[in-house]
Order: sequence, then structure tokens, then C-alpha cells
Amino acid sequence: MDDESVFVMSYSKAVKLSGFFLVFLNTAQPAHAYLDPGTGSIIIQSIIGGIAAAATFGALYWAKVKAFFNSILHKETTDSSSDSK
Repeated sequence: MDDESVFVMSYSKAVKLSGFFLVFLNTAQPAHAYLDPGTGSIIIQSIIGGIAAAATFGALYWAKVKAFFNSILHKETTDSSSDSK
């Protein structure tokens, strides 16, 4: 089994999975639940926290990503300039 086939979902599996979710969503009953005003605040805080976490993660690894691409581009420019001599 090659590595690419591990991550590719076959068409029949995708159709079965989609059908399952459609049936599941259509058979759900109303919850008759009460959501107090604090629930919206928690949802907004979670969204803002997720954005802040993603920004922090990006900031920590941006230098490594930038250095990686700079090293690749620098090698290509160095190689092409040395070939022309």
C-alpha cells in the first residue's frame, strides 16, 4: 500500500459517510434548551482565544519558515551565479 492511498477516501466511502450525516441530522429532535446570555460571551471568548492562539503559533514559527525559504532561494541564486562564471 502506497502512502498516498492512506489519505484518499474512496468515492463510495464518501457517499456512505455523507448519507449517514444527512440521516443523522434529519432525525435529530429539538432540544428545547435554554441558552442564557453568558453562553454567547463564552462562544465569543473561545473564538477570540482560538485566533490569539493561532496568531501566537504563527509568530513563533514564522522565523523558521522564513529562514527555510530564504535558504532555498539563496542556494538557487548562489548556484545560478556560480554556473555563469
